[in-house]
Amino acid sequence: MASHLKRGITAVAVAALTGGLVAVPATPASAKVYYSKRVVRYDGVTGRLDIDHRGKGKFYARGRFHNSKKYNADFRVTIERRKGKGAWRQVGAAGWLENTRPKHTTRWVWDGKGYQARLCIAVYDGNGYHGRRCSAAY
Repeated sequence: MASHLKRGITAVAVAALTGGLVAVPATPASAKVYYSKRVVRYDGVTGRLDIDHRGKGKFYARGRFHNSKKYNADFRVTIERRKGKGAWRQVGAAGWLENTRPKHTTRWVWDGKGYQARLCIAVYDGNGYHGRRCSAAY
């Protein structure tokens, strides 16, 4: 039993050190959540970047998106991360905002020391993407 626990802890540590997506439970009551640290607006969609500080250098980020317009276009919404000045990479699954689904919230993703997070919104109308806008990094 102890070896299974040790392997599980090692796998989580390796994923965190390599910048992999780490699924985390809901925010504990002792955490400090900073809502809307960055905001991006694009064609009626608003994205808000929240930061969860769980103490001692443990940071997580998530995106909350809302489509206030009702017309025939879909929006692909993502949360991205980079280390230092490196390339931006999507973390977690992309979300879709549609007329029938106007809200999306991403999972909390690890955003530790040396990393930055941002949110991106892309418009899709059935013929392809027609623009993309991202928030400032945090």
